Amino acid sequence: MKKLLIESDNFSLIVPEIDRKGPGRPPFWEIVFWWGREPLFSARAFIAAALLPEDFNISEYERIIRLNKDLPHKFNPETDERFKNFTFLDPFAGFGSFALEAKRLGLGKVIA
Repeated sequence: MKKLLIESDNFSLIVPEIDRKGPGRPPFWEIVFWWGREPLFSARAFIAAALLPEDFNISEYERIIRLNKDLPHKFNPETDERFKNFTFLDPFAGFGSFALEAKRLGLGKVIA
């Protein structure tokens, strides 16, 4: 089985950059922030990395998830045709962050 981008050495270089971008939500959300909630931008980054092959172009990955922007919560991710045949299952959806970002990435089916 082919390794995925999330399993590659390249992804470990991106993770600190994802963390550096902050929570991925507008500042006024801090008023009602639920501490167990995953930042939307992080969810988007990990979902895309879990679906793409290990040898996927890192610059293209960053473009799809909008890593190169200063405000990741301000821009929608790039919808990519390569995601449309995937199904995302999150039986304990919680706040729905991962399901929302899976749909925004263009996954064909999202079940939460």
